[in-house]
Amino acid sequence: MGPRTAPPDNSPRAVTVRTLLRLREEDPDSFAGLVQGPDGSLELLVTRSTAATAKAIDDARALSGDAVRVRVVEGLKFSHAVLERLRDEILARHAELRSRGVNITEFGVDERTNRVRVGVKGLTPRLAELVALEFGADMLNIVEGGEWA
Repeated sequence: MGPRTAPPDNSPRAVTVRTLLRLREEDPDSFAGLVQGPDGSLELLVTRSTAATAKAIDDARALSGDAVRVRVVEGLKFSHAVLERLRDEILARHAELRSRGVNITEFGVDERTNRVRVGVKGLTPRLAELVALEFGADMLNIVEGGEWA
C-alpha cells in the first residue's frame, strides 16, 4: 500500500484561515496578509475594507461557529499581490544583482511589516542604497543576510 493523503484539518481555526485566505484570489488589491495576533487571534491585514472582506469574515464566522476571533487591520499601504510581484522581480534579477556585487541571500514577503524582506550578505550602506533605488525603499526591509540556503 502506498502513501495516503492526510485528511483535511477541519478545526475551526483551519476553516477560518482557509476561508480568509480566499481573499488572496477574490480581492487581491486589498488583501495584505493574515497573521496571528499577540493574543492568539487572527489578524486579517487589508489595504482597505471591501464587500469581499466583510463577506469572507461573515463566511469564516459561520463556518467556524464563531469560535475563532478575527480582527481586521486596515490601512496597509501594499497588497500582498504587489509585494509578491516585487519578490518575483527580485528573484528574476538575482543573477544580475549578484554580478553587480549585491549578494541577496534571502527575500520574501513580510506580512507584519508590509514589506519585502531582503537579506544581503556583506550589507553596507552603499549596497542598501543600491537595492533601495532598484526596487523602492518604501517597499523593502533590507537586512544583513546569511549564507544562501
